[in-house]
Amino acid sequence: MSDDLIERIASQIERAYDSQQPRFNAGWGSRMQWANPVYLGDEPVPPYVSDSRRRDQWLRRAWKSEPHLAGVLNSVVLIDSNRGWELTGGRNQVSRYIQVLHGADGTGWRAFCRKLATSFWTTDMGGIVEIGRASANGPLRAMYHVDSARCRLTGDIREPLEYFPANGDIQRWRPEDYFRLVSMPNDDEAFNGLGFCAISRCIEIARVLYAVLMHDQEMLAARAPRGLLLLQNVSEEQWEQSLAARNAKLDSRERR
Repeated sequence: MSDDLIERIASQIERAYDSQQPRFNAGWGSRMQWANPVYLGDEPVPPYVSDSRRRDQWLRRAWKSEPHLAGVLNSVVLIDSNRGWELTGGRNQVSRYIQVLHGADGTGWRAFCRKLATSFWTTDMGGIVEIGRASANGPLRAMYHVDSARCRLTGDIREPLEYFPANGDIQRWRPEDYFRLVSMPNDDEAFNGLGFCAISRCIEIARVLYAVLMHDQEMLAARAPRGLLLLQNVSEEQWEQSLAARNAKLDSRERR
């Protein structure tokens, strides 16, 4: 047995059920990060490529700018997280795994399912669940949600997933470290099984609905229409700053 294999097994036994994600490590504090909003009509959709991180980050923010799509997605996610379930089997096994499901991600089953369903519907990578085991290749003892927009499919059968944490080194995960729920996995081997999520499938109609929403707001005088104006004693920079301030104020009202 090689030293590398012995060290890997020992580290897995030592961490027991612990997650490999830095956000669960004691003493680790996440730094505040700002996610710039994406508006469906303002920039092109990132291309569909095997490394889906950039596109998934765009998709997960873009759907929030179209209220009809956001409402539908919210309803679907709530339905997924509120589905009933039951376990059958031996008393001890059922009791043990009910505790695993109820404690998923450290937040509980329903909160865990909402995260997983949101990742499934809004990212091409799909929903990813990290498996916490009692020992190397041992039975499942915990489950943790993984930020799918920080993951990349490698095509390597031994370590098929790379995880890029917000704070920490890149991790290469083996098949026994996780499982993935994905919508419409691509049968082109160049994409390593990347999916095609619901938001990807409806992004064009969502952009049309967003344009209709902007038009309605302009017609109701809730938002200044985009057009050409002749102004005196006003520089282009002053005009742009005025529009930016007005749009920011209107957007904040919509969120509130």
